Amino acid sequence: MKYLKPVFMMVILSFIISQGFAETVTAPLTFVSVKGSGEFKNTETLLIDKDFPVEETVFDGPGCVYWFSPETSFVFDLGEICLIDNLTIQVDNNDRYQIDFSEDGMNYKPLLTIHEDFGKVEDGMDTLSTDPENAQYAEGMKMEPITARYLKVTGSEGDANFSFSELNVTGKQQRPVEPNTNPKQ
Repeated sequence: MKYLKPVFMMVILSFIISQGFAETVTAPLTFVSVKGSGEFKNTETLLIDKDFPVEETVFDGPGCVYWFSPETSFVFDLGEICLIDNLTIQVDNNDRYQIDFSEDGMNYKPLLTIHEDFGKVEDGMDTLSTDPENAQYAEGMKMEPITARYLKVTGSEGDANFSFSELNVTGKQQRPVEPNTNPKQ
């Protein structure tokens, strides 16, 4: 009788987990690489160094990657397919940015568009988050969880002085995939 209670609890716990009733625990995910396409200033590795410059930093500061053409893009690789539930990004406050996602690095779908009026700063770099519990939460940046290995960021509208300094995502690892040595830019 003394061993019946722990066995019963293990059966109940196994059932809860198998039915998906247990809360999914997410954590910060780490990009294994980022690759820029087109002309830009400063190294694209600044975008994954986990260092956010101070709010309202000038768009062409030493901690920012900046460019002047909507043809420029940056592809971030998580190294494997992950569930992504939130992101935080720092961008120049008066431009519009598009974030797309892909599992294979070839077929991208739109994730969200960051509008120039989402942020709180008047000038320079602005940090924005999709996480309602983050102090940088931007009301217009709602997203549903996705599965992806790659994220692509492009600037699309504004004063054409595009800039961003950091992209962080949270989620959990899903499954390993074969590496794509040539993701579509």
